[in-house]
Amino acid sequence: MNRTEEQAACRQCGALIAGRTDKQFCSDRCRSLYNYYRTRERRMVRLRTMGQLDRNYMILGQLLDEQVEEVEIPALEKLGFKVDCATSFFLRGRLREYWCYDIRYNISSGRLFNLRRPLEVMKNLP
Repeated sequence: MNRTEEQAACRQCGALIAGRTDKQFCSDRCRSLYNYYRTRERRMVRLRTMGQLDRNYMILGQLLDEQVEEVEIPALEKLGFKVDCATSFFLRGRLREYWCYDIRYNISSGRLFNLRRPLEVMKNLP
């Protein structure tokens, strides 16, 4: 069925589309490019987030190796730590408890404290 009154534009390149009325792309190439660019941004967000989680985990692990249990947030941020990037978060009374994989810590008033790997987690490690 041909379009009679209106010609639609390709969603990728903007070229006029001939053919079926429900056709959205002028070619398979345009359809593939459109879907690639649409999903690329989601992949990039996921990769950036995973990279930041890895950095945070590495920094926290180094602090644990040095037996540091409390540190100011600005000092952590200078190392590349991002406070808003954790694997989970809980409110325990007035305290905010964060987890970065198997490392648990609290944040309050500009400092990170109570940094540790809980014993129950460490027992399950290989």
